[in-house]
Order: sequence, then C-alpha cells, then structure tokens
Amino acid sequence: MTLTVPLDKQTPTPTSRARYVERAELTLGLPDRKPLAALGLAPDPLQQLAAAFATVRTESGERADVVLDLVPVRERRLARRRRRLLAQSRRRGPSAYGERLTGGLGTGGVWGTVAAAWNGGASHRGRERLPRMTDLRDGLGKLDPAVGAVFAVQILLRTEAAHPQAALARMHQLLAVFATTSGENYLKPRRPRTTWSIAHFDRRFESGEFAPRRRQWLTVPELAGFLKPPTAKCHASSVVRSGGLVPPAPADLPIYTGQPDLVPLGAVTYADGRERIGAARVQDLLFGLQLGKSGHGKTEAALVQCIAMAHSGHGTWFLDPHGEAWARAKPYLAHPHIAPRLWEIDLAKSAPDQLVASWNPLSMERPTSAVKDIVRSVTEGIAAAQDWGDHAPRARTILARTTQALALLNQQAVQSGAPDAQATLFQIRSWLTDENWREQLLPRLPGRVRAYWTNTFPRLASDAVPTVTYAIDRLDTSPALQAFFGSPRSATTSAPPWTAATWCSSAPPAPKPTRWSPASSSTICTAPASPARTPPARAAGLSGPGATS
Repeated sequence: MTLTVPLDKQTPTPTSRARYVERAELTLGLPDRKPLAALGLAPDPLQQLAAAFATVRTESGERADVVLDLVPVRERRLARRRRRLLAQSRRRGPSAYGERLTGGLGTGGVWGTVAAAWNGGASHRGRERLPRMTDLRDGLGKLDPAVGAVFAVQILLRTEAAHPQAALARMHQLLAVFATTSGENYLKPRRPRTTWSIAHFDRRFESGEFAPRRRQWLTVPELAGFLKPPTAKCHASSVVRSGGLVPPAPADLPIYTGQPDLVPLGAVTYADGRERIGAARVQDLLFGLQLGKSGHGKTEAALVQCIAMAHSGHGTWFLDPHGEAWARAKPYLAHPHIAPRLWEIDLAKSAPDQLVASWNPLSMERPTSAVKDIVRSVTEGIAAAQDWGDHAPRARTILARTTQALALLNQQAVQSGAPDAQATLFQIRSWLTDENWREQLLPRLPGRVRAYWTNTFPRLASDAVPTVTYAIDRLDTSPALQAFFGSPRSATTSAPPWTAATWCSSAPPAPKPTRWSPASSSTICTAPASPARTPPARAAGLSGPGATS
C-alpha cells in the first residue's frame, strides 16, 4: 500500500483565521451650521483615500470599506431649521469675540430706547458698538438660502484584518483621509462599544439603513471632493484608468480613398479593429474646430484637408502665418489642373521691389446685382475685424452707407470705361473726412442715397466717424496692405470663389492675382475648378506651383 504525503506548506485560508474588525461612524463635532472645509481639485481629495486603500493587503484577508449615504433634505425641513437658527441668533444677540454688543437693562434694547426718549434723544450707551452684518451669517452658517442643495449624511468606516493592530492601522489611515475636511467644523469618529451599538452599526452597514447618530447635514461644496471621479492629479496605483479609451467609429463613417465628395479626417480605428482614413461628406460639413496642444498635428490635418479639397476641385483658403506649411504643400499642388487656380498672397514682407497681388473689395467689374453683396461683405467683414458685435449700430450704418455710395460710383466709372478711377477701401476714410470731395460726388448718386448724406449724416455726432475709420487707419500703416488694397482694379474681374464676408486684417481673401511673390507665403488660395473639367482625385507632384501673368 502506497501513501502519498504532500510536502508543500499548507496556508490556511483567510476564513479559517480569527477576524478583528474596527468600526467608526463619523459625525460632526460642532453644530451642523458650521461648515467643513471645501476641498478643491488640487490636490485631489481622493488621492489620500486611494493611497489608503492601496495599502490594504487583500491577499492576507484584509479589507477596508467606506460607506457614504446621502439623503436630500426637504426644503420644508431646511426652512424650519433656518427659522430656529435665526430665533437662537436673536435671543443670543449680536456679539463679537464672545462679547455682547447690545441688549441688557439700561444699556440697549427697549430700555435703551426709553432712556434715550427721556433725555431728549441722547443715548446713555456711550461707546456701544453697532451690530455687524456678519451676525446673520454667523447665525445661519452654511445653511444660508443661497447654498443650494443640502444632504443628510451617514458616514460609516469599517476595517477588517487577521491582527487587531493591522485593523486599527487601516482605520487610522481612513480617519486621516477625512481629517483633511476640518475647517470651522470637523468630523469626529464615534466607535460603537456595546453589543447593541455594534449590531446597529453592522445592520446599517450591510443593509443600507439610514439612521445616523445625530443630525448630519452637509452641503455640496463639503461633499463634492469625495463624490467626483478621480482626476489626473490622483496618482495612486489602485485607481483604474481607462487609458483614454475612444469608442469605435460609427459603422457608416465613409472611408477616404480620394473621393471628390469627401474630406479626410485622419486615421480612424473601425469596429473591425483595422485602421483606415475616415472622412466626412462635403455636403454635411458646415464647419469644424480642432483643439489640442501645440505640435500634435492640428496644422497638418488642416493642410491635408486643404490639399485634398483642392485636388477635388473645391475652392480653399489656407492661412499660414509662418510660411512653413506652404513650403511643404508645394509639391502636392504642382499639377496642371491646379496650377491655373492657385495663387499665393504674401503680406509678411514688403520690399520696395516686391510684386504683390491686388484686390479691390469695392470693384464693380461684375454684374450690377453685386452692389448689395459688396455692402454686406465689406460691412460685416470690418465689423467682425473690429469686434463690434451688436454694440455699434451707428458705425455699422455709416459704414454700410459709405460702401453703398462708393460702390455706386465705381459702377458708373466702369460703365463709362474708366475702371482705373474706382474707389478703394482707403476712400472710405476720404468720403467721411473730406467734405469737399464728398460734396462734389453726391450729385452723381441716386436721390434716395443722396438724401442720407444731406439730411441724416450731418446730424450725427462727430465721434461717430473715427469708429468707422479705425480699421482703415490700421490698414494704412502697412505698405504691403497699402499695395494689396490700394489698387483700383483687382487682378481679375471674376468674383472671389468663396464667401466674400470672410475677412482677415492681416491676410484677407483675394481673387486670382496676375503676379506672385517668391517669398514665403502667408495665404494659399485655390479657386474652384470649372464644372466642365473634373480633376483626378489623387496625384503626386514634384515642384511648386507656377505663376500666371
């Protein structure tokens, strides 16, 4: 007969050991009207709590629990409590540092008023001080009506270990966590000693019965630190992190392979776990906003989208303050179907011999119906650049009327075969400040337009004009902008391919120019492709774009 004897050491299970349990209920040490300290987010209040739980050796059978029960206090009970506190405050009278300020026989209250009447209004109170506004706040404390929601709270702490000192050590760690809430009030631990109190504690702990030892009313600022999720400042190893988990892309999200009607969004992990280039439909795209840290790919994503839409035949505008993106984009834009639509506007450098593009937003070398569009685009553009909002209706009206008058005069100049005599943005300042020049041109305007300048404008205050001319004065300080906006004729007679209301004081949109600058660009623009020609969806270039003349 063979007998097998196991030689490995038998480790007793935790349930076979004697268990030592520590219990404590946290109650307010002072009247509930005095607040605890309001815990902020830095440092995270949950940091110490997570660190305390991290020291619990669960493999040895240790356990630590914190139970926080909340019950909203009804408004009726809260109002009744406030009335009692106010009554106590009135009976107590105003005081400071334990010294009574008013009241007593012959020195205040009713008797003080009677004594003052007997003496012709003179008071015998001498150096008596007046009650302070803080007396009411001291009476109600944190239960002020503006505090918001109030909760009745039951906080139970329980630790368990195989050694009594281990259970006591875990309890002290939990008590140290809640000691950080000490302010005008503090949380006082109360340990059950009798058999009945221990049974009552365990019944509440296991069943969730809400029966706190005394009134425990706390406000949201006192509780928020323990009810929120752990923040990034909670560095305890026992906190489970999601790792920035991003849900899978929608099943119907299009995959970009160069379709003209799609805009690439970037690398997206689809539901099957494969990474593809996700896209959005152009017809569904109203606007987009990308947020993130510097150097995390926002400019690159925008540049890819701009190049992709240019290859698809759409008009684009890319503002590059530093010129670095334009240098990287050149190889991908050197294609026959893009070069005729591509131009570069460089307003960063203004050398005397440097050729720049020109654009006259007031040019009327377009259909007659464009007058209203010019008035709207110029007015809204300058108003947006000056951040007028809805606070400058008078300046908006003056600017709109000025733009209307100059556009009508430009229309007459074009119809008479003198497009080089058109007014520019800088004539807005001349129209408003040079009265003689304006009076000579008014007879050329229709009567309904002329009536505003002869009847209404002279009655306006003199400080209304500088508000309108501020934008023109700022443009006049830059030689590059003077050349860009100062030409009576634009580089092309076609209207801009995008919304004319788009405005930028440093690099505004412009029609296709006939001259270009070899310096680093600040704006890359492409006009829409002709409907008769459909450009290829994808291409690879070798050099920068050519210039037209």
